[in-house]
Amino acid sequence: MPAFVKKATERIPSFKGIKFTSNDLSEGAQVLRALKNGQEMFLGADTLIAPAALLGIKSSIGTTWNLFPRLAQDILDAVERNDIAKARSLQEKLSLAIEAHTVEGPWVPIMKAGMEIVSGIKVGPPSLPQKPISEEARKRIESRLRKLEIIN
Repeated sequence: MPAFVKKATERIPSFKGIKFTSNDLSEGAQVLRALKNGQEMFLGADTLIAPAALLGIKSSIGTTWNLFPRLAQDILDAVERNDIAKARSLQEKLSLAIEAHTVEGPWVPIMKAGMEIVSGIKVGPPSLPQKPISEEARKRIESRLRKLEIIN
């Protein structure tokens, strides 16, 4: 990715940034160094928001922000205040909330179910060929989120 950013910057006058969805934060740091003024890197690995913020990656595009926007913002705020213990604790809570979903099936169907669980808003089924998760799986997710005190 750092090489891509350098070449894109040279060849594409309107290049403004990149979504970084790797778990390799060492590479993420290299991308940050390759960015020029006015360019941005967006983190796409939701479970790494705290350590990424410590490296200086402050923007993100995460599916789970649809479910846990306050938790994500609280993590960033804790990092900004240099409250590393709080950031670590909140990151663990977010990671467990994500894991509460991922054991139940493919990403899109579980996230759709999760959005309905936390918001109460019916977002509809996933697009075919994917299918909604079972009612039993949905109940297991809901139970895990209650244990984490993410929902009442």
